[in-house]
Amino acid sequence: RYAQQDLLRLNFIRSAQAAGFTLNQISMLLKHEGASDKAAVRELARARISELDRKIAEMTQARIGLARLAEQCAALEDDEHAPCPILRAFEERTDCCSE
Repeated sequence: RYAQQDLLRLNFIRSAQAAGFTLNQISMLLKHEGASDKAAVRELARARISELDRKIAEMTQARIGLARLAEQCAALEDDEHAPCPILRAFEERTDCCSE
């Protein structure tokens, strides 16, 4: 049903989305398709890499914190009256919802 060019375009969009590019960024990439302006495409890729690095750092910190809470929870396994460290940490967290 689709022409080969359409399939190539869809594959490009899906691949770019899998790399984490937004539709707006993909549109910008497509504007450079076939052009010789590699610097603009390279800058978009570097911006995406910076964003991925930031997210990786955030997720690494989240993983470290959650692993620590899971260890604390395991240490309290036999104390049924002790509050759950994981639930308590989520209750006490204020940076997500404060105005």
